[in-house]
Amino acid sequence: MRLPQPFLDSSLGVLNSKSDLRQALYGQIPLENYRRIERVYEAGLPPCISDDAIAVILGINPGLAWSLANRPAKHYNTFPVKKGKKIRDISAPRIALKILQKWLSVQLAQIYSAPDHVHGFVPGRSHLSAAQAHLRAKWMFSIDIKDFFPSIDDTTVSQELMNLGYDVHSAKHVTKIVTFKNELPQGAPTSPVISNICFSKIDMKLYELAKKYDVRLTRYADDIVFSGLYDFPKNLQNCVCSIFENSKFDIAKNKTEIAHYPRRIKVHGLLVSGEKLRMTRGYRNKIRAYKHLLKNKNIQEVDVARIIGHVNFSNHIDKINNS
Repeated sequence: MRLPQPFLDSSLGVLNSKSDLRQALYGQIPLENYRRIERVYEAGLPPCISDDAIAVILGINPGLAWSLANRPAKHYNTFPVKKGKKIRDISAPRIALKILQKWLSVQLAQIYSAPDHVHGFVPGRSHLSAAQAHLRAKWMFSIDIKDFFPSIDDTTVSQELMNLGYDVHSAKHVTKIVTFKNELPQGAPTSPVISNICFSKIDMKLYELAKKYDVRLTRYADDIVFSGLYDFPKNLQNCVCSIFENSKFDIAKNKTEIAHYPRRIKVHGLLVSGEKLRMTRGYRNKIRAYKHLLKNKNIQEVDVARIIGHVNFSNHIDKINNS
């Protein structure tokens, strides 16, 4: 679903100006409610802090706006998705809520200032830029956070929204829009940027730790990687674990990895111990086979898009290395 960019970019949605907001709401709702909406807007925050505000931002019936915040079960489609051996429930918003969340995600992304080491859900950054940060690594230490989005509950979201500048009542209303069953849902457009906002304090601690030991650090969503050009700091792993001991986040112990050169050092599936990103030998062989199949047009139609995607990914890595 593609939404008009002017709508996404506007801090007032379908409205064009503050005067439109005033005309739509002033005199229609209690004065204090209007003033609160206006204060939030003037503070540079998305003013979707009440049913009335959401109704005018989206141009919808106030009854539907009320339902989006107060009857969330009606506005999500939940289904299981298999990831490896694990089954994960995805709660995807239906169209009206998805439009609101998509608009809100763009607005919050303009407010959130990502640290240099955060590469997930940040425009212009990706898992490839995260891998690039670890080139020439002599060792790599990586951890994964267990159930990243579900670990972020509605209380945490409300608190972080207040830290952005929302008052208590406004933060609670926005929280109702972006959480489901008291946590960040896996399929909501708002969950990525809000997860970054809610992880900011731990990001700062991880950054300070990396600076202390003079090592490189990246975080791509729930995947945190340290690497270095010199010896592996003996206390680094214990220090990282201690950061998470009193937090809402748990480290997935079965995904913790430490690798030292000349053993393969992989970050997001790419080898990073050299001057350039490299694909594994197995993947390079697969790409050669795919190119041969494409050249000879010996592919079933159902597989064409997938195979072209792999080849394009390989070409993109070459482009990054040659830039």
